[in-house]
Amino acid sequence: MVAGYGFGDVPVNAAIAHGWRKRKSASRWLVVERGSVIGRFHRLMRVAKVMAWPSPRTGLLMSWSGLPRVATDEPAFWK
Repeated sequence: MVAGYGFGDVPVNAAIAHGWRKRKSASRWLVVERGSVIGRFHRLMRVAKVMAWPSPRTGLLMSWSGLPRVATDEPAFWK
């Protein structure tokens, strides 16, 4: 789970991107964000750049619930 990170730090982005590229096919990643609609769009664009979309994004879930609500709003992820 990636939460509370703005995807603006180049070395951290590189580490996340490396992990994303090397992930096992069955792994699941949850990116938790919050904010205005415009803010969400800009954050999604940052995430897309780091995760190299539009490549297959199987296993990646974006949640706009924020913390701690994501624990109840994304029950399928936690199973």
